[in-house]
Amino acid sequence: AAPVLAAESQSISAVQKVIQMLQDMSSKTKQEKNDEEVAFATFETWCTQEDARLKSELAKTAENIELLSAEIGKLTTEIKAHGERIGTLSQEVAGHEGDIKAEEAQREKDRQAYAAESTDFSESVDALDRAIAILKKEDYDRPGSAEALLQLSNSDRMPAKVRSIVAAFVGMTKDSPLGGMDSSAPEANAYEFQSGSIVEMLKRLQDQFREKLGESQKEEMNSKHASAMIIQDLTDSIENKKSEIEETTVVKERKTEKIAQDKKELADTETQKAANEQTLKEVTTECQEKMLSFQEKQQLRAEEIEAIARAVDILSSSDVLGNAEKHLALAQGRALLQVEGMDREGRSQGIRRQVREYLEGEGQRLHSGRLTLLAQSLGANPFEKVKQMIDAMITRLLEEANEDAQHEGFCDTEMGKSKVT
Repeated sequence: AAPVLAAESQSISAVQKVIQMLQDMSSKTKQEKNDEEVAFATFETWCTQEDARLKSELAKTAENIELLSAEIGKLTTEIKAHGERIGTLSQEVAGHEGDIKAEEAQREKDRQAYAAESTDFSESVDALDRAIAILKKEDYDRPGSAEALLQLSNSDRMPAKVRSIVAAFVGMTKDSPLGGMDSSAPEANAYEFQSGSIVEMLKRLQDQFREKLGESQKEEMNSKHASAMIIQDLTDSIENKKSEIEETTVVKERKTEKIAQDKKELADTETQKAANEQTLKEVTTECQEKMLSFQEKQQLRAEEIEAIARAVDILSSSDVLGNAEKHLALAQGRALLQVEGMDREGRSQGIRRQVREYLEGEGQRLHSGRLTLLAQSLGANPFEKVKQMIDAMITRLLEEANEDAQHEGFCDTEMGKSKVT
């Protein structure tokens, strides 16, 4: 009875080893499932943070691109306006320089006209001075006075009436055969009367010429001053416009440099934006792929755990454990044991095949190498050891029984011989 119980214990132990192996695999799978959850939680946190960071950078670069584009547009408009302003100022400077030349030319013409007019008036006043002085003398040189009066009569500045009177008076002096008149003769009084009237007329005329000479000098001074003021205003305006041109040119150049910097920065920012967009796309794809992979693995682990649990349930059932006990019914005899062994072997093989097929099916469905490997292990007949142990024990028991029978026969024979003796 003791060997039978030992064999029974060993058979049950073999089944329990298989169950323990499944339970260990289940624990390992659960641990791996938990480790994957922890690792994926860390990865998912990184995905969230990286996604937020990249989107924040993209928002900033998009804002920078908008600002740079707006500034470039503004600077372009301003540079164009500065160029137009410089062109306008340059034209005005050229116009003012032309005005200065025209004003200087006109000033020279006015100066020459004034010089001619002033000389004419001065000469007329001087001629009148000499004529008046001659006519006032009682013993004057008639040819000299005639020459002075003749100069007056030929002057364009003299009014026509004055020229005719002076010319007639000159004719009187020339017609006298003596070149003059006796002061005691009656004609002398007439001549004296005529010369006195002419002297008064010439004095008035001299005053007019002096007045006109003064007016001419005054007009020349005013014209000269006005021309100088105009030229000074034009010169100041040219200087101011040239100064503005220089300042505007500096501003334009500075803005041109700034727009070049902005364009370079814009190109760099657009490159950075494109790189961030590509990185975000890759990160998003990677995170989505790993999310799907994680979900598939988690589902696989869960189904593996479920499959192992069902396999453990099958192996822990009364059918399997009962078959292990029935293998040990040695007391029925070897023949009966063999017959029953064949029946039990068939039933055991059926249960084992059921477990193996289930694990193989689950391994193929879940694409699980673990379950496939486990099914292959079960296919190697884990009860073979138990059966071999049972067969060895049966053989040993039969041999011991045979030896006992032989020994009992020998003893009976010897006892029979003793009785006969």
